[in-house]
Amino acid sequence: VLDDPLTQPKASAQTVTGGSFGAGGWTRDGFDSQIIYDLGASITAGRLTFEMNGVNGKDHGLGGFPDCRAIFAALDNNGSGNIDDPGNESVQFLWAWAMEETNYCNGGPGGFERTDKMKLLVHTGGSDEPGEPMSDPLLWDVTKFYAYEIGWDTKHAWLLRDGATVLDQIFPAAPNVMNLRYVFLGTVKRYKSGVKNATYRNLKLWDDGGPIPTDGGSPIDA
Repeated sequence: VLDDPLTQPKASAQTVTGGSFGAGGWTRDGFDSQIIYDLGASITAGRLTFEMNGVNGKDHGLGGFPDCRAIFAALDNNGSGNIDDPGNESVQFLWAWAMEETNYCNGGPGGFERTDKMKLLVHTGGSDEPGEPMSDPLLWDVTKFYAYEIGWDTKHAWLLRDGATVLDQIFPAAPNVMNLRYVFLGTVKRYKSGVKNATYRNLKLWDDGGPIPTDGGSPIDA
């Protein structure tokens, strides 16, 4: 569905705010920088890969809000990204976050229990949600390009880093069809967030709709 090295703007189905393109990818120059892809139709089972640097596990560049950084998001036909809008409570979304040592990310003053971790936030639009579990602490090198895979089907959503599973969230009321149409890199419209000075490259998205594994595994395991 998408195959974008992120070295230059694409002519269609892409909205770019801020940042700069170069031979090495797209680099965010501010906390409101983002790229939005309109896939044209909802994808009920898919996986997306990209490479990204700039995460140090601590503060990821001071400023912006919130200071737990959304590095990726996918949303349903409501492309606003603003789930606080009255009447938009049923918006479905999938967000990958890189957590920091700040009070906001850690739920209040005191303690840094989320530092160096990641979160995959899934909102199915239904009464049952898979929650917001954190990963184990991860080692980070701010200069390294980590390879991420984020995927979803009717039973779960998952996050891999460099081929290793970081999070795998089972939908409590499976099957639960996620109708994701818009892809955001950097931040969604709701926030001025993301990782400042991070560079994204080699974005690819697959539509894995069709037969879903009966063993609960992801399409890539089938």
